[in-house]
Amino acid sequence: MNSFVRKVEAERSILTEVNIYTKGKGQLTGLSSSAIDNWCSFHNVELNGEVSNTLRNLSDLCNSLSDRSNESFVNIPIERIYKIKKEVLILIDGLTAHFHKNA
Repeated sequence: MNSFVRKVEAERSILTEVNIYTKGKGQLTGLSSSAIDNWCSFHNVELNGEVSNTLRNLSDLCNSLSDRSNESFVNIPIERIYKIKKEVLILIDGLTAHFHKNA
C-alpha cells in the first residue's frame, strides 16, 4: 500500500472518531489548521487545549506519512503507526471529557 493511501486511511479514521461526537454541520471536515480551528470554535473547544493540540499532532503525523512529491511504496516505520494510535487514544479521552462535560 502506498504512503498516500495510508495517509488518507489515517485521516479518515481520525475524522470518524471525532465525528462520533458531532453530527451534521458541526463535524470536523479535515485536519487542516483552519478546519481544526473552525471545529474548535463551533464546539467551544480550547484552541490550545488537549483536544485541539492532539488534533494538530495527529495532523502533523498524517502529513508525515506522505510528502506528495512522489508517493512511495516504502514501509511506514512501525513507531509512527504506534504514535498515531497513541495520539488517537489521547484524543478519544479528551473528546469524551469535553463532550460529556458540556452535555
